[in-house]
Amino acid sequence: MKINKKIITGLLLIANINMVFADNYIGGSFGQSEVNVSGFDKPTAYKIYGGTRSTNFGVEAAYHNVGAFIAQSFLGETSTTITGFELSGVGYLPINNNFELFGKFGAFSWENKLNIKSMNFTAKDSGTELTYGIGAQYKVMPALSLRAEYQKFINVSEADISTISLGAAYIF
Repeated sequence: MKINKKIITGLLLIANINMVFADNYIGGSFGQSEVNVSGFDKPTAYKIYGGTRSTNFGVEAAYHNVGAFIAQSFLGETSTTITGFELSGVGYLPINNNFELFGKFGAFSWENKLNIKSMNFTAKDSGTELTYGIGAQYKVMPALSLRAEYQKFINVSEADISTISLGAAYIF
């Protein structure tokens, strides 16, 4: 997969911004995806993410494996696997010292691998589209937070994908 120049620029921006922001973090999450196309199952999704933030604003980058969506059709089993990189701005709303809500908006540079087993057919598609999400996180201890998140990926291979996930982050 080619790494988009915008993603590289964004990651360099994150590296330079951390001098201004108070907290840096790295984490991972697991959950379930759903696509707005009928007939496909709801696969397991995961992501590895990291970012930097102040009290109310941050920047986050992530690698996503949105999952392998599988459907049965007259052609047999069809699967499509979507992966990609995200770069988003994140806004935080602290509720108290340990609990906060967040919203994010950014870009998702994706790759879709299609496989129709009965025909021994494979194809790839890629692009960069919008993503947004909302969630909540709870700081269990000064260096560990737990996160619940809903995220939407818009127009990925002409379909919208939603993920719901639970994760944890190390804060340094």
